[in-house]
Amino acid sequence: MFQVTGNVQDSESNIPRAQIWNWQTNATAARVIIVDKRRAATNWMATQSNATHANGTAIPSHTTGNVTFDGTTYTLTHACTIKAYNGASKPATDTDGATITGFVVDPSYPSIGHYGYWHSGQNKWGLCRFNSLGFNYVLRVCEEVEP
Repeated sequence: MFQVTGNVQDSESNIPRAQIWNWQTNATAARVIIVDKRRAATNWMATQSNATHANGTAIPSHTTGNVTFDGTTYTLTHACTIKAYNGASKPATDTDGATITGFVVDPSYPSIGHYGYWHSGQNKWGLCRFNSLGFNYVLRVCEEVEP
């Protein structure tokens, strides 16, 4: 079961009753939203990879919860998709950014809250893990993955 609020065009729109009461209809509706978020995350990461000065710099491995985003089974695009499903809002702060090897953590950059991005000011890949409510949704999802 997914918490489906709205649809791809309008996250605030009313949803059909069947999406609430029928798990199959709920999952089908959620899949449409997830596919759209994946498309947006893929486009975002392609833009970031082609950013000025990125020059093909490899994205470092990053483990959150029980998932390692290392470019093989799971990529940073997957993390961006997960955060986008929750809104990809920009955080006010990142409380433990110093513990992330290989990444810049700068919640003031960029203005869009995608999980991963190319930080052109520091010529390094960056993470924007927390949302505007102050929690890391990607971590919450990845903690539920069976190791």
